[in-house]
Amino acid sequence: LVYHMRRQEEANEDESDAGLRKSELIEWYLETIGEEIKSEEELLKKKAVVEKIIERLTHVDNVFVQLKQTGLQPQKKKQEDEPVKDDDPILVVHPNYVLE
Repeated sequence: LVYHMRRQEEANEDESDAGLRKSELIEWYLETIGEEIKSEEELLKKKAVVEKIIERLTHVDNVFVQLKQTGLQPQKKKQEDEPVKDDDPILVVHPNYVLE
């Protein structure tokens, strides 16, 4: 996952897009291992596992950094006192993380 993220970041250096959405990373991984998956139940298990791995890499190992807001524009609100929640944050590899 980390190697894929780094390659994507290097390929998109010139563009303003930084990183990948969490859902895009999960989708890429499931497509990569698609030949190994035989049933829908197995697909759901693999998806749950990769989501847990991403959560660990983000919150415990600090390999990924979540970007919930990009640019300098403030987040827009749907209603007066309810801020927009982003369940699909942009993930980037921490700049100080060294690939081994």
